[in-house]
Amino acid sequence: ISFPDDQSIAALKERGVELLVIHGGMMSPEEFGEMTSALLARPDIEAMARFDAPLGPDAVFRVRR
Repeated sequence: ISFPDDQSIAALKERGVELLVIHGGMMSPEEFGEMTSALLARPDIEAMARFDAPLGPDAVFRVRR
């Protein structure tokens, strides 16, 4: 997984992205865990919410400027 590397987060910031929604139902539980852990480790990303959806968990993150 290259996301959420520095280049991809910079591209999101350049485009004015404020929120990220990660849909766990669109990936394996392992991939969801790796991606959300990587996002949480970044100082420029803030966890906002987590929802249990029918197809898998969803997580919402804010992109800090």
